[in-house]
Amino acid sequence: MKVCTRLIAVLLLFVVASCGKKKNDQPSESSFVITLDTPAVSGKKIMLKWSGIEARYISSIYMERSIDTGLNKPPQLLTVNAADTQYTDTLTLNSYVTYRVRAQVLVNGVGKTIYSNTRVFTRSDIDFLPFVPKDAICDKQTGRIYLISAIGELAVYDITTRKVLHKIETGATIMSMFMATHNGKKEIYLSRNDGWVFMYDPETLDKTDQLNTEVVPASIVYANGKLFISSSNVTPGLLTYDRTTKAMLFDTAYSFANMSLLVLPGTNTDLLGLSSVRYRMNFDANGVMKWAKSSYISSYSVAPPYALLPGDNRIVCANTGVIFDTGFNYVSTLPRGSVFLRSFEVDADNAKLYCGTTGQEVHVYNTSTYMQEKRIITQGSPIKVFYYSGGIYCISTESYYSGYGVDAFVERF
Repeated sequence: MKVCTRLIAVLLLFVVASCGKKKNDQPSESSFVITLDTPAVSGKKIMLKWSGIEARYISSIYMERSIDTGLNKPPQLLTVNAADTQYTDTLTLNSYVTYRVRAQVLVNGVGKTIYSNTRVFTRSDIDFLPFVPKDAICDKQTGRIYLISAIGELAVYDITTRKVLHKIETGATIMSMFMATHNGKKEIYLSRNDGWVFMYDPETLDKTDQLNTEVVPASIVYANGKLFISSSNVTPGLLTYDRTTKAMLFDTAYSFANMSLLVLPGTNTDLLGLSSVRYRMNFDANGVMKWAKSSYISSYSVAPPYALLPGDNRIVCANTGVIFDTGFNYVSTLPRGSVFLRSFEVDADNAKLYCGTTGQEVHVYNTSTYMQEKRIITQGSPIKVFYYSGGIYCISTESYYSGYGVDAFVERF
C-alpha cells in the first residue's frame, strides 16, 4: 500500500513538473524579434532573408512591400510560408522599395502582430528623375539635360554628378523647348499655352525674360538674333520676333501652323517647317520671309520629332524612320522591325545614329549606309537618347505607355 502511495506521489510530481516545464518553455512577447537582412540582388531578383521566430509559433507571415510611386498607397502584403525564412521578389523599375516582415504569432494563447526592422532597396544602376518628361534637350558643353513635364515642370539633370540640380514649376502647360546662345549668354526658351514665351537661365533656372506672342506657340527656334514661332493658330501661322527688342518683325496669314521648326546649320536664314506639308523657308537679315517652297508626300508616314543627319542635307523622321533630303526628295527608310522610332542622336564623329524606340531598345545605324549595326537593350522605353563624352544616355520610362505615378530614369551605356 505504501509502495502504491509513493508511486502515485512520484507520478503526480512528474506530471506537475512536466506541465511547469512546458509553461516555462513558452517564449515571452519580448523574445519574438524578427531581423530582416539587407536585400541582395541577383540578376533581376531581390533576395530577402530574415531570422528570429520558430515556425511553430507563427500562425501567418507576410512580406510588406511599399513601392515609391508618389501616390501614398498602402503596402502590398506578399504571403510567405511559415516555415520559410526568405522571400524572392522581382526587380522593378522604381526608385526605391521598402520591405518589412509582418508575422502573426501566439503568445500564451493570445495572438500578437510582430514586425521586423525595415529595409529599403534603392536602385543604384539607374538615376531616377522627379517626373515623366514630355521632352528633353542636352547641352553638350556642360553635360546637363533639361527636362519638361506635361504639367509645366522644368528640371535639370547633370550627367557627371548624376544629380537633379534644380526643379521649378512654370505655372503653365509647356508647348515646346529650345536652347540657344543670345548675346554670348545661353537661354532656355519655353513656349506656353497662354501665348507667352518665358526665358530661363540654364545655370540656375531663374526666369530672365518673357515675350507675349498673342498666339499659342507650337514650336520655337532661335537663329541670328531672331525667334521664329510656328503657332497653333491657323493664322497667323508663323511669326518672327527680334530677341533683344521683342518687336514682331514678320507674320503671315498663310498657314504655317503646327509645324516643327528646324534651323539649317550654317545658314541662319533657312528654316525647315515640318508637318503634313513640308516647307523650306528663307528669311532675310531682318527676319522677313523671302520665299517658301512646299512639298506634300502622302506615300510616306512621317511624324515629329525630326533630326538632321550629318551634312545637313538629310532629315530623318520619327515613327517609320523615313529619310528625305532638304528638298523633300525621298532618300531611304531605316529598318526598325516591330517598333517605332521616336528620338534621334548622332555621335561625335557623325558616323552613328542612335534611335530611341517605342520598345525597350535603342537602334544604332550607320549614318552613310543606313545599315542597322546593333540594338542596345534597355531596361525602360527610351523617350530621348543623348550622346555625351563617349557615352549613351537614355531618358526612359517603364513602358511606352507610362504616365503619372511611374518613374522616369536615366540609363547609361
